[in-house]
Amino acid sequence: MLKKWSTKKKIAVTVVILVISFLFAGLLYFLFKPAPPPKVILTTVSSGDVVQTLDATGTVESANQESFSILNGTKVTTVNVRVGDRIKEGDLLATFDTASLSGLIGEKEKAYKTAYETYTSSKKAAKISAAELVAIKKDILSLESEIKGLEQAIAATANKNDPKTETTDKSIADKINSFFEDNLILQLLRGETPAIFDLSSITGMSADQTKLTSLKLELIQLQAKQTIADAQASGILESTLKSIYESTLEDYNKTKAAVDGLQNGWIAKNEGIIREINIVAGQNFKSASAIDTKLDLSAMLSVLSSNSESADIVDMIKQFITPNSSGMTVEYYPFAANFILGKYDVLKITMDQEAKIVAADGKTFGGKITFISPVASSSSSININSLLGSSGSSSGVEAKVSIDNPDTSIIIGFDVAISIDVDKAENATLVPAEAIQFDSEGSYIFLYNSKTKRVERKQVKTGIFSGALYQVISGCEAGDIIVKAPPMTLKDGEKVSIQSTETPSNISTTKKTETSTATTVAD
Repeated sequence: MLKKWSTKKKIAVTVVILVISFLFAGLLYFLFKPAPPPKVILTTVSSGDVVQTLDATGTVESANQESFSILNGTKVTTVNVRVGDRIKEGDLLATFDTASLSGLIGEKEKAYKTAYETYTSSKKAAKISAAELVAIKKDILSLESEIKGLEQAIAATANKNDPKTETTDKSIADKINSFFEDNLILQLLRGETPAIFDLSSITGMSADQTKLTSLKLELIQLQAKQTIADAQASGILESTLKSIYESTLEDYNKTKAAVDGLQNGWIAKNEGIIREINIVAGQNFKSASAIDTKLDLSAMLSVLSSNSESADIVDMIKQFITPNSSGMTVEYYPFAANFILGKYDVLKITMDQEAKIVAADGKTFGGKITFISPVASSSSSININSLLGSSGSSSGVEAKVSIDNPDTSIIIGFDVAISIDVDKAENATLVPAEAIQFDSEGSYIFLYNSKTKRVERKQVKTGIFSGALYQVISGCEAGDIIVKAPPMTLKDGEKVSIQSTETPSNISTTKKTETSTATTVAD
């Protein structure tokens, strides 16, 4: 028989059942409640002009450099500028006292005229026949043998420890070398009879020494004749003499131009900046590369007799020409920025196309494309492949852009930012870049329906892309409400919750990226 529950117990059981029911219902609601609609930011499709730009980094260099030449020994009177000074056309940079150079042009002129006469005379002079060359070589061998025997005889009878004998031998050799150094070669080349050395001018010689000296003089002349004959036979003599003449003429012209410039002082031809100064006011200029310009005829004979190539002889001659020393270097405006274009970017620019150059301090300068290389060059690069163990390389086309009216913020050797307008669309339909989504089917956006509070996925065709905006050719119109930066999980037809709404006036109209910039003008 069941006991009858008391009213109090009935109430307690009822409360427990109700609590359990509420908890169970809450659990079911938590497990199966519908997800809230995603929160989105809405924006309005706008219209306006959009410009796509190509951005690059370039290195500043001078488009026109001038080095002012100065001759060794020139006295510097004044230096009116310092390194880094900015100059204008007509500025007097330095002045000089050229009195010490008055005879230099005459010497250079005499040298080239002598070389020319020798060249023309040698062409007219009769060439030594092959038979005569054989005879010369035979006579040389005979003389060398006779000289050797006589030297041995003298050595056997002479007092080797007598310093007077050594001094006499050296004195004789110096006089002979001095006599023939300036005369013998030119005389033989011109077809003239060589001068006769006066042995009577040397005193204190024995009969054997006099005979030995006479034989050596004869040997020197025969060796010179053989050298010239060999050079004539090989055809190298004429080209060598012509090279000597042309080099001395070039030296004369350069020296004359340098002296004329020094007499008038150095004057700036354009606006620019002083890059280098190697002169000091009140001092004579001395070049670090100054050399003895006296031509060594024995060395020339050695070169001729070795049948060297003409280029070797020309190089030997030029080392005796007065070096062209730079006393001051000026970098004239306009400056230019050198940069590299990829294989797609190079197709977007043309010669004389306008550009914008931005210095490190943010100053902006105008310019235009002045050079586009017709060929690409390859260079090593570090990329993801190299990190994985394989090497990589990149190719690029060199281009240059001028920099108009540069100031102190444009420094040669430093980098500048370059921006070039490559495309433009006027009155275009514009959509923020964040609103465009991409998948295997193409590009799309989400249109918002204010009545249903749902979104519609819409395929769009894009045009110009900038760092901030896309031009949309089809798929939406100005005034349409779209989702900006939609969540990755957003689906077609899904209901959304509005987090905020932007208008075209809230959209940034200028934004830079690593690849491009854009400027828009709203309607």
